[in-house]
Amino acid sequence: MEEINVKLEGQEFIPLVNLLKMTNAISSGGQIKMLLAEELIQYNDTIAFQKKKKCFAGDVIIVNNEVKITVE
Repeated sequence: MEEINVKLEGQEFIPLVNLLKMTNAISSGGQIKMLLAEELIQYNDTIAFQKKKKCFAGDVIIVNNEVKITVE
């Protein structure tokens, strides 16, 4: 599994869709809809359902059991 660490600089949170685009975990906003519908995105060990979910420092997101993103 690929692991990516992202530091929040000058902001309190980042929306999930922006985080996934920034890390290249998804290629488009449309792709996140499919992944969410198929319950393939985990947010802190629970299934994510909101593409604009606020991600804060300490959160861990896993995409399709292939990419693990840790927000710092």
